[in-house]
Amino acid sequence: MNRRFAIGPSHIFPGAGISPAPETPAAVKVASAKPVAAEPAKVSWDASMKKANLLAIAAAKGLAVTAASTKAEIVSALEASD
Repeated sequence: MNRRFAIGPSHIFPGAGISPAPETPAAVKVASAKPVAAEPAKVSWDASMKKANLLAIAAAKGLAVTAASTKAEIVSALEASD
């Protein structure tokens, strides 16, 4: 047997014998989840919660509070939004 056939054709033609990955048709669509309701879920909060938790809730509601805001300012912003 020749050495060429014992090693295989890949030493002469790199990638020989490797089939390419099948192409996916452009018409294939990925299943998407149902859209989420426009009304956000009601999040319960309490003034005794930590500032970080209150800040996260206020930020999720889109209120204009920052980490520099005091806890009392965040609580008043949350009270005004309810």
